[in-house]
Amino acid sequence: MNIICLKCKERLMVKIVKYCEKVILILDKDDKSIVYSKDVLDRLYKQYWINSVDSIEELTAIYTDLIIADEPFDKVFTGQEHGVLGVGFLNSLLKKNYKYMELAIGTRDKRSMKKHFQAANLNYAKYKSNYSSNDLINNKNHGLTYPIVAKPVCGMGTYNTEIIRNNNELKEYYSALNLNKVIHSEQIIIEEYIKGKEYHADMLWQDGKCIFLSIFQDLVPRIEVINMINRNGSFSLLREMHKELYRQIEEMHLKIIEQLEYFNGIMHTEFFIKDGKIFFSEIAKRYGGGAIIQSIKVAYGVDLIEEWLNIELGIKVNLQIRSPQKIYNRLNFSPLASKGIVKKVPSKEDFLSLPWVKYVEIFLKEGDLYSNSSIYVKSVYLVIEAENEEDLIKKIDKTYKKFPIILNESNFPD
Repeated sequence: MNIICLKCKERLMVKIVKYCEKVILILDKDDKSIVYSKDVLDRLYKQYWINSVDSIEELTAIYTDLIIADEPFDKVFTGQEHGVLGVGFLNSLLKKNYKYMELAIGTRDKRSMKKHFQAANLNYAKYKSNYSSNDLINNKNHGLTYPIVAKPVCGMGTYNTEIIRNNNELKEYYSALNLNKVIHSEQIIIEEYIKGKEYHADMLWQDGKCIFLSIFQDLVPRIEVINMINRNGSFSLLREMHKELYRQIEEMHLKIIEQLEYFNGIMHTEFFIKDGKIFFSEIAKRYGGGAIIQSIKVAYGVDLIEEWLNIELGIKVNLQIRSPQKIYNRLNFSPLASKGIVKKVPSKEDFLSLPWVKYVEIFLKEGDLYSNSSIYVKSVYLVIEAENEEDLIKKIDKTYKKFPIILNESNFPD
């Protein structure tokens, strides 16, 4: 297999160069800090550095290189959410088939996601497509009832996403909007705010069959985490205790993959349950971030990335799925102070001394500047084992009390 990789990190590339004959790696300016082993770099057929993976001009130039050299490639692949559109663009050109671009748009643009939910006859939030600040100034009726949620149409998680309670707050949202660096379009979608429990499902598909499914429930809805930073995570739901939910989610996703024509690979979706009804909010052909992969590995014994690559590369998948009897929480363990200079970070050994902590990954060190202005700021990833949700909350609070991350707030620079 000959493969083109956009923004793939070392772990993915190690396996890809091992099993593929020709591998092209495309990186952009945001990838400067990624380190690759000499073995990976030596095995690459070609490497491109471009300014932006979203640049049609730059991707067209690479495509033309391949056409002029008459070099066939079987697949274009990415390991990051904001490489999806580039993958769709190049795949559609190489395979002379528009469906790859349509799939990319359907799993990146939040309005396109909702059109697929509608076609699959699934519930989703009412919305107004691309409601601008000028629309608000000109008193153009958006037709929604407050509170609403405002976010970029091709956003990343909850970056630049806020709950809005009235026209004044919506005006403030537009005036203060400072888009995350990987977001280029300034189009904003607004939608009704669904007040309910939030979940995410992570799954593997092979030939249209769901071969792995996990469902996690967020400790608090993601959009509210910034005000409850000690609840930044989710916990696994045991299939035996939630058989009907697992059945419904798999059945609903079968309808979605038929709409997307996406039958092989990985999928991450997010949904709410309100008054017993399931409302879909996001769908993506990627794995979930924030230690979701690590918690699935601890809970089920499944390396989701490894098995995803097996599917993508045509290697035999041999899943050995455990049936956990306990629940597992993936937690972004953060300083409780809002900002400061990191004074003390507990060690990996400290955390693992707690019998319920099963995985630790530390991203902070003493002397770092820290601000919890975003729930996506990495602090410490923990996977915690618990008997049930009540037991989990107790263990999370005990962990915060026993091993806090301490900030020196007074010395934070202006």
